[in-house]
Amino acid sequence: MIWAAGGVRLELDPARSVATMAYGAYMFLFVALFEETLFRGFMFQRLVAGAGPWVAQITSGLLFATSHWGNPDMHGATLAWATVELFLGAVLLGLAYLRTRSLALPIGIHLGWNWTHGHLLGFGVSGFAQAGWFHPLLQDRPEWVTGGRFGPEASIFAVAADVLLIVVLWKWKGAAARPDAAALGLGPLRQAGVVAIRR
Repeated sequence: MIWAAGGVRLELDPARSVATMAYGAYMFLFVALFEETLFRGFMFQRLVAGAGPWVAQITSGLLFATSHWGNPDMHGATLAWATVELFLGAVLLGLAYLRTRSLALPIGIHLGWNWTHGHLLGFGVSGFAQAGWFHPLLQDRPEWVTGGRFGPEASIFAVAADVLLIVVLWKWKGAAARPDAAALGLGPLRQAGVVAIRR
């Protein structure tokens, strides 16, 4: 979308390599594992159980967005747009957990988002420069279009992508795990052969 709006021109990076892209996948996997465990793990899940999903989503979103305020180039209009995008991104990732009751989908989305921006397209990721397969040349457009040096997360198009994906996940009924016998308190009956629960 940034390219279609004339905000960037992509050129192949002369220093590109499969090894760099593989390293990016490795690095961003650990980033996704850490941040999803921290923000959509125990704390988020206890908030969902105790205060409800809305409180959990808002709290997690605010914490996730403000935790990035110390990142490079986080000031001015970038601060505003990136904060909105990061909050919506957290809502998207929280909804991915709520629809599946698993961290696998949030981790996958988080990894794919960062790796594609950074080590495939070469944009900055949350203010940190990356070496990608492509080298983006930002054009003379406002930073709210291009995201500037912070990366696409400070662009209106990332906000639009978040909103679109939130709507998709909102409409999707999800694949949350069915309650098993233990959760229903039927464990002893099942062991006795009285109750058979099909998975």
